[in-house]
Amino acid sequence: MEPVRFFGAAHPFSNFYPCTVATATGTATTSEAAFQAAKFATTDPAYAAQVLAAPTGRDAKRLGGSRKHPIDPAWPERRVDAMRAVLRAKFNPQVNPELVAALRATGTQPLVEASPYDSFWGCGRTGKGANMLGRLLEELRAQTEND
Repeated sequence: MEPVRFFGAAHPFSNFYPCTVATATGTATTSEAAFQAAKFATTDPAYAAQVLAAPTGRDAKRLGGSRKHPIDPAWPERRVDAMRAVLRAKFNPQVNPELVAALRATGTQPLVEASPYDSFWGCGRTGKGANMLGRLLEELRAQTEND
């Protein structure tokens, strides 16, 4: 079965895609902003708010990469669960029903974040990366089938 490959702000599965994402940290206009803000939610809430307010996913990623502000020391262990929570907020049927429909429309196709730059969240340059974002989306898709 041919995978659904996505990368870049124009694709609804991308974390850079503009949409409303309301999490415990606050409301953002991209899931990237919500995810990056989570790094600072307990260590620098004011900076987390600044990241949440980033106008684009690219801006949020840049702000989230700052080490001038302390990140949650448990972040490496928490990041997958944080992304899972952000994706649940993004694909909330009451907030973004069109995104839920798009996710469900992929059926059982594999989902691949085709980032050549990221071999953890995406498939990386070689295509053999962990593709954690794609895997979490597949997990979420399976859960939404029961809703």
